[in-house]
Amino acid sequence: MTFFVVGALPGDVVMAHVTKLKKTYGYAKVVKILNHRKTELSSVPVSDRCGGCSLMNFSYRAQLRMKRR
Repeated sequence: MTFFVVGALPGDVVMAHVTKLKKTYGYAKVVKILNHRKTELSSVPVSDRCGGCSLMNFSYRAQLRMKRR
């Protein structure tokens, strides 16, 4: 089943809370990010709402893997 997870990036492994469930897909919200992410937070105050710099929190190695795909 496919889930659209608010706060997750492609390749993230997360613990998530399901917020809405449909027959073939669902929605969830990140509870905890388990890998791939840097520990420091973005310095952009609106980064959680904008999405334009969402890859800033990806580790460099994870960014390269994603870009190669």
